[in-house]
Amino acid sequence: MYENQYLISNFVVNLPEEEFLSFEFIGLHFYVNRKLNYVLHVNGGDELCLLGFMVDPFEPLAKNQDVVMKLNRRINDIESAIRMTAKLPGRYVLIFKVNGSIFSLTDPCAFRQLYYAYQDAQLVLSSSPKMIMDAMNWIPQIAKEVTSIIKSRWYKKAENFWQGDQWYDKRIKKVMPNHFLDINKRMILRNSAFFELTDVDEDPLAYAKNNLKGSLSAISQRYHVIQPITAGWDSRVLLAASKPIKDKVQYYVFQTNLSPRAPDIRVPEKLSKELGIKFSIIHTDKLKGDFLSIFRKEHIFPRILPKTRNIQYHYLNHRHQNIININGNGGEVVRCYYGIKEIVDIPQLIHTIHLRFRDYLAEELAQWYSEAIAICKNHGISVLDLFYWEQRMGNWGALYPFEQDIAIEEFSPFNNRNLLLSLLKVEKSRRQRPNFKFFGDLILSMWPEVLCQPINPVWGAKRRFKSTAKRILNSVIKRSK
Repeated sequence: MYENQYLISNFVVNLPEEEFLSFEFIGLHFYVNRKLNYVLHVNGGDELCLLGFMVDPFEPLAKNQDVVMKLNRRINDIESAIRMTAKLPGRYVLIFKVNGSIFSLTDPCAFRQLYYAYQDAQLVLSSSPKMIMDAMNWIPQIAKEVTSIIKSRWYKKAENFWQGDQWYDKRIKKVMPNHFLDINKRMILRNSAFFELTDVDEDPLAYAKNNLKGSLSAISQRYHVIQPITAGWDSRVLLAASKPIKDKVQYYVFQTNLSPRAPDIRVPEKLSKELGIKFSIIHTDKLKGDFLSIFRKEHIFPRILPKTRNIQYHYLNHRHQNIININGNGGEVVRCYYGIKEIVDIPQLIHTIHLRFRDYLAEELAQWYSEAIAICKNHGISVLDLFYWEQRMGNWGALYPFEQDIAIEEFSPFNNRNLLLSLLKVEKSRRQRPNFKFFGDLILSMWPEVLCQPINPVWGAKRRFKSTAKRILNSVIKRSK
């Protein structure tokens, strides 16, 4: 139970030794599931613990310990920690002590979750709200308004997309992207350093190309890589970035609830044949009672979705292997998901993101907006892009990796602060639908041949898109000869 999870407290918690390692560090009690990677490093009076993994795209041979050692030697306050992690993708939580203060921060999109709660003198941090409830001996206290949202058809259709840093039980809060936790003060804070580009002297296209390729190369040094291919943009960008390691990768697509003629099946199947890469179409079974029982024990409000069958497949086939799944989450942060409107007030934001249950959720949104608007003006970021990054990725986007923890670890190469900040500076006209010109250019710079099949083909446009893609491809190949 609680596979790949952690819990940190300032009091002793009883967890089974066969499942959890326990140790004291920086004056706190750590409980780390035996499947979760962790690194401890002490540099004089400064102490750092990494839970999870991070890679260096520009030093792909560096191991987890190497990255942490180099990181801790350069941290002297919270701002330097933020700047030093800016170029390091992964799925992690950092807890560190510097100059007598203890801080914690997450990976850029908070895919390794960090919840915290306190009661009187007791303090607990964890990736799992259920673990916090168990440690505190709490029974969930859920307001009627929250219960009505959770039970609504809209909420289920939105795959439980919550917003704000308050969990369903307000005693538990979540550290969102671009925030950190001051453990001594028991406060979640922002810092302008989160929005500073660090050591980026290349143009965005060159930087993205080298970053994505380096990230995939680095992760392939540590794990056996499996990588899904669909008909979508993020999948195609990451396929192009994987060219240097393509012989190490098992590419696949899940056919869960999809017709054999669906674009997400037909396109990758044809693409894999033309590129000569290892590829399989995986047929998943209906959810079994034994798996559902195990899955539900990990959560207080478990989601049972069509893609939960994919988790079951990983659980039955990959759970005890050194395998990592590549995911494109984070890519839509820079692809203008909510459009390119200039948001000027809360009513316009509510209308644009189609917010439901406004009486309850608008208060959380207004609190976020009051801080976010100043950041966006100071750093030239769209409010809608920042909303997607912090609220959608930090809440909805983090749920699926968390649910997969019982089965497999996951890596999102776009989960990289420098990369996201660099791409958010690209003109919106080159990042928006339907053509996503910047990303087409990025694919061409890494592996042009992956454009031999259309991206997200639609009826009536497929033939035109395919011929255009092939024309671009042929011209690139001709120029390279």
